[in-house]
Amino acid sequence: MTTSSPSLSRLDLLAAILLGAGSVGAAAGGWLASLWSGQQAGRYATAGVTLSRANTDYLEAQASFQALGLEALRDDLMYAEYRAAQEREDADDVEYFEEQLSEATQVLLAATGPAEEAAAVAKHEAEVAQELARLAKKRADSLMGMRAADAQLQDGERANEFSDRFGLVGVLMSLAVFFGGLSPLVHANRLKVAYLVLGLALWCGGMGVGGTTPLPF
Repeated sequence: MTTSSPSLSRLDLLAAILLGAGSVGAAAGGWLASLWSGQQAGRYATAGVTLSRANTDYLEAQASFQALGLEALRDDLMYAEYRAAQEREDADDVEYFEEQLSEATQVLLAATGPAEEAAAVAKHEAEVAQELARLAKKRADSLMGMRAADAQLQDGERANEFSDRFGLVGVLMSLAVFFGGLSPLVHANRLKVAYLVLGLALWCGGMGVGGTTPLPF
């Protein structure tokens, strides 16, 4: 009658422990990698929305700045034509170009005295300054939004890095399970030990990578 070797039994027990620990580690690594992957997708999506809004607001502000400048230029040209028509005493042209003038310029022309003229000019300048301040704030806010989108993209990249690291943990743990499962299948004691040592090294490597990677919660 033959009896089993105690050393072999202990090696098989170690193999069983390694299989259990490696399986748990592989499952945990895959789960944590999926959580980080979900956060990555969410952060990228948020960054895309933030960047799109910021770009839209920036372009709208720039277009409004240009529109104000073009409107002022057009008003100057219409006023020049209006004055030229007055000098020619062309009533039809005077009426036409007066209608083309901006509301502020029409109010200024309709003023009956210096006080009304000064009030009209002050009101127009205040309105222009208010609009310029609003557009400047909108443009500044859009630039801040772009910086926020860049920060969100960087967060997404970090989440992707952490997801990859936990994916590596899953791979190392799976390999540890593989070599730990090979150990009971061989008869040579030295080969059993070699497989266990390799599997344990892989498990320790997985624990090292996982232990230095932030958790997604």
